[in-house]
Order: sequence, then C-alpha cells, then structure tokens
Amino acid sequence: MDDLLERSFLVALGLLLLVHERTDEFIKDLISKGKISPKEGKQYMEDLSKRVNVRKEQLEKLVIDSLRSALKRAGMSTDSDFEKLDFNLREIENRIVVLENRMDVLEAKKREG
Repeated sequence: MDDLLERSFLVALGLLLLVHERTDEFIKDLISKGKISPKEGKQYMEDLSKRVNVRKEQLEKLVIDSLRSALKRAGMSTDSDFEKLDFNLREIENRIVVLENRMDVLEAKKREG
C-alpha cells in the first residue's frame, strides 16, 4: 500500500515537473519567434510556477492524509497518537508528584502531632 502511494506521488510529481519543463520550452519558443515578449513569458512562467507549487502542496497533503488513513485502518499509531499518549503520561506523572508531595506533608504533620 505504501509503495503504491509513494509511486503514485512520484508519478504525479513527475508529471507536474514535466508540464512545467515543457511549458518553459514552449514559452521560450514563443519568445524567440516574437509571439510574446520576454516580460510576458516571465509572467506566464511565474504564474505556472505558482500553480505547480499549489498542486504539489495539495498532492503532498493528499498523500499524507492517505498514509494516515491507511495506518489507522491497519491499526498502527500515528504521530498524533503518540503525542496524545505523551501528553497523558506527563499529566499522570505530574499528578503523582502532587500526590507524593501531599503524602510528604501529611507524614510530616503526623510526626509533629
């Protein structure tokens, strides 16, 4: 499953980069033929780069969400699960310290009184 997702991600990323590269070549060709100005070509490439980056981020999010879902279905823990467990463990440790301190105070009062 992970291998399939990774390959799908790499194929999609490769396609995005290929589109970017081919468009760059196409725009350079249009500039050399005088059909668009270098300024227009630069603007087209900047716009394309922004769109490619947005798509790349969307693709990364999709892959991460898919992996998390697959891990959850497989019964495996995620980073978020470990963070929750770590938080709960720290809370329990803090409560133990508070209870130990209360016991120390009670024992000290018992010895005094």
